[in-house]
Amino acid sequence: MPLSWAFLIVQVIHGEMLAGHRQFWITRPYEWKKLLAAKVLFMVSTINLPVLVADVYVVHKAGFHLSSSIFPGLMLKQLSLVCLMLPIIASPP
Repeated sequence: MPLSWAFLIVQVIHGEMLAGHRQFWITRPYEWKKLLAAKVLFMVSTINLPVLVADVYVVHKAGFHLSSSIFPGLMLKQLSLVCLMLPIIASPP
């Protein structure tokens, strides 16, 4: 599953490059900040949010409550997913 996430992220990130100061004639007239925000929103909505919802569901079905002892673990897992995605995002095309 993480391999498919990596493939999806690479396709999204490198499908439409963020323009540098020398490449303005190649790109569509997007502001780089808006394009970056759209790509981050895509990754959060297709990877992080579904994983968080699934984890909360599993914890709830197992009979546990989202207490102060379980919630930090779920957030740590989300942070580790972000750390897994960062090298993929930062890799050059």
